[in-house]
Amino acid sequence: MSYTALYRKYRPRLFSGVVGQTAAVKTIRNQIISGRVTHAYLFCGTRGTGKTSVAKIFARAVNCERPDGGEPCGECAFCRSADAAQLAVFEIDAASNNGVDNIRDLIGAAAYPPAVGRRKVYIIDEAHMLSAGAFNALLKTLEEPPPHVMFILATTEPHKIPPTIQSRCQRFDFRRIPREDVTAALAAYLSAEGAEADADALAYVARVSDGAMRDALSIMDQCLSYYFGERITLEMVRDVCGAVDGESLFALTDALLAGDADAVQSVVDGAAESGKDAGRLCSEMVSRLRDLIVALTAGGGSAALDVSAPEAARLAEQAKKAGKDELIRMISAFADLQNTLRFDPNDRALFEVCCFKYIAGRDERPAAQAPAAAPTDPAFEARLARIERMIEKAAAGKQPARPAPPPDRGDVKRALEGWADFVRSVRTENAPLAGFLDGASAGESDGGILVVTCQRSYDEIELRKRLSELTALLAKRFGRSFTVRLNAPKPSAQKRADEMPFDEFARLFGE
Repeated sequence: MSYTALYRKYRPRLFSGVVGQTAAVKTIRNQIISGRVTHAYLFCGTRGTGKTSVAKIFARAVNCERPDGGEPCGECAFCRSADAAQLAVFEIDAASNNGVDNIRDLIGAAAYPPAVGRRKVYIIDEAHMLSAGAFNALLKTLEEPPPHVMFILATTEPHKIPPTIQSRCQRFDFRRIPREDVTAALAAYLSAEGAEADADALAYVARVSDGAMRDALSIMDQCLSYYFGERITLEMVRDVCGAVDGESLFALTDALLAGDADAVQSVVDGAAESGKDAGRLCSEMVSRLRDLIVALTAGGGSAALDVSAPEAARLAEQAKKAGKDELIRMISAFADLQNTLRFDPNDRALFEVCCFKYIAGRDERPAAQAPAAAPTDPAFEARLARIERMIEKAAAGKQPARPAPPPDRGDVKRALEGWADFVRSVRTENAPLAGFLDGASAGESDGGILVVTCQRSYDEIELRKRLSELTALLAKRFGRSFTVRLNAPKPSAQKRADEMPFDEFARLFGE
């Protein structure tokens, strides 16, 4: 007999089996009990929260001959007959049946009363995928359907449903399932399967599933297959999910706080050898730093941490050692890196440079507050040597280049003549930066300053954030350092014709 995935095997068949949607389920059951069932519903919510499952239970309940407290009885002819359900309940995937003709066929079939049961129920899944024409075709029938027809629209993107459709439906918002509910449900399902798992493993599955019961069951199904016959532990779940183990995150945070570049490199190398990409490592670090900030501000016993007691104690200890300011700087650095990694394939190199830049910046902050050391001070010399070693490692063994001499007017002129070629070269070296340089013009001001005038105000704002990258690429291209000044685009001098005097209009247009 073929194997049935857990999320299909444990799909609820009664309202009482639905996890984490108390408000929606209670309202629907009360409507069935009181006979206040309407003709159109809109179920909204993220994936795996029970929209389609509730719709199917609802369809069975309104056709049940003897509903018990709003639940389908499971004993009448309709509940026991699979053929009856197929004749009365129609599930339509709008992702593949989204045209006007599909809706016309639906409307034509809806005109006939059901062969069995009280109502024909049409469940339109992924309803936001319907075309504009399909929505318009459905509109009149949805507003005034035959008395034997009920529509249930399910969607993950309710903002794409036209307001004219939404206003004709009763809307139910399915929230993300709370982690404690997911954990309790997983424990019950594993018990029914004869399997065992640690509490922290179940809590981690609930956390990474992000409130989606289907995702949680899929992860647990994979764990049970990979570690067949074994008790599922937290490290097993992390391994299956491709997550970085907790010890590596503790070690990386300690290395960053201690300014130990060798230890940072060791953690990154270990993650790469175990198949964890730098993008995942960065995401895990952002999550870990959030936990550290929560542990520092709310205490290690905060329910918002959602970790085991020993791990919460370690988090609180590490957070206290780091301090609020360093944690905020660190999470800002990795959050910015997380956005950058989406557009750059060199994720490992960028991650390492981010770590080294943070270490270098941390070393410089205490030095700015301390009295200046004499050049012959051994401590100063040791500090300088350590920073130089870190820069060498970040540059993959290359010695840092000496600062280029400042440009003269001839250098600026050469840069202006080669500006177009320079922008083209940036496209191959730094594509995001090149996007902000498109359409920008270059000029010269007094004192040999290179003036870059952007085409859009947004480009000027973004280039200010990346000014160091721009000056570095200019120095690399022309062999000289440049002082760059960025200008916002000037407002257009041309006015609308209906807002200017006639003589000015005639002057502009040659009349």
